Amino acid sequence: MPPALAQQPASGLRTAVDSARLRRVGTIDPRFQSYNVEMIEVMGGAFWKPYGSTISASPASHDAQLGINVSQFEYRPPIDLANARLRLLARALGPAYIRVAGTWANSVYFADSDTPPAKAPDGFRGVLTRQQWRGVIAFARATDAKIMTSFAISPGVRNRSGAWTQDMARH
Repeated sequence: MPPALAQQPASGLRTAVDSARLRRVGTIDPRFQSYNVEMIEVMGGAFWKPYGSTISASPASHDAQLGINVSQFEYRPPIDLANARLRLLARALGPAYIRVAGTWANSVYFADSDTPPAKAPDGFRGVLTRQQWRGVIAFARATDAKIMTSFAISPGVRNRSGAWTQDMARH
């Protein structure tokens, strides 16, 4: 083909692809399209303000993340994972993985008891209660989701030399 013709746009050409006739080159997990729920949404606490929010309250200084303007946050109550509409919408995405993690999970204390502490122990910034975690499990079961999560990495899970320990992860 002469160079001049190769640079001209193809006009009037139509191409059809019949995907059923193509050879399969791979597959993806049916849960490929998944979603995230921030740990702080499960626990409640200082989280990103919604656009247009006029609430001026900001998190306590110990809740602030390094390098983030705290005026961009506001207290948000725990999300209601038992909400029928939320479950209906999430179920429509299934099967899926629900990732319950995020920056706030890095310093969460899992209170594996029916009476959680009133405040987070030293080395942690928040408390995830047994009831809240059971709510995540119930939500995942109701929406055909499998849970993916992360473990705390804050000073509360480190030994004297600063090495991460698996004690909290075992809970």
